[in-house]
Amino acid sequence: MRHSGPRIVEVRSRQQLSSQLMRLELAGDLQDYPYPQPAAHIKLMLPKAGQINPQLPDIVEGKPRWQDPSSKPWVRTYTVRHFDPVEQVMTVDMVLHGQGPACDWARQAVPGSRLAVTLPGGPDPMLPTADLYWLAGDLTALPGIAALLENLPESARGQVWLQTAEDVRHLLGKVPTGIKVHWLSPVSAGLQLLPALQQAERPDGAQLSFWLAGEHHEIVALRNWLRQDLKVAKEHLYAVPYWKRQADEEAYHHERHQVMDEE
Repeated sequence: MRHSGPRIVEVRSRQQLSSQLMRLELAGDLQDYPYPQPAAHIKLMLPKAGQINPQLPDIVEGKPRWQDPSSKPWVRTYTVRHFDPVEQVMTVDMVLHGQGPACDWARQAVPGSRLAVTLPGGPDPMLPTADLYWLAGDLTALPGIAALLENLPESARGQVWLQTAEDVRHLLGKVPTGIKVHWLSPVSAGLQLLPALQQAERPDGAQLSFWLAGEHHEIVALRNWLRQDLKVAKEHLYAVPYWKRQADEEAYHHERHQVMDEE
């Protein structure tokens, strides 16, 4: 039966892609997953200690509600790296940085581990058609950037800036020949993406679409520059912070939503 609420899936496979990046393939009740929708957002509902299945909510007036709030699972937003509509398998790449409920669960996950997923959200399309595409972020943005690049036409033109401390070029996948990729080594302090994009040439009259994700300070600075100084229209700008330096996963989970509401 088709439904729009969260559903239970199982880990089909787990693969360590790099020292910080883990890939999970999830299989289950996914026959109504909308395809294609590259780089879509989903929410993962992860069981708490002592639970085999996460406690699913009731949907009341379109919103999730748990009868017992203490049983509410850990809920985190991730980007779909790939979806196979034939096998009904969803691929999610998770960055393991520091400690937190999601990272701890992912480190312990094995084939057969259960969790719940929602149908995708976020803008659709995530990257509106444009003359040029500019994508930027760090390792947490890599799954989304890779998914978007794979679905751009071969004639697409633009630039990508990626901050990574390790060589993950092989994980980027197919890149249109007109897209130039810049690999940046992360700095310990200060902003790096903002000056990189500010120094890049912007042809007069060209319509640009931006997709930006990563560390809080980097993405907020980029978003402010693009919206306030360059007057980029909201529909051509996706800029979402995924994490924050010196903030733990649980604390920033709530702050992040406040930042997104400011859009």
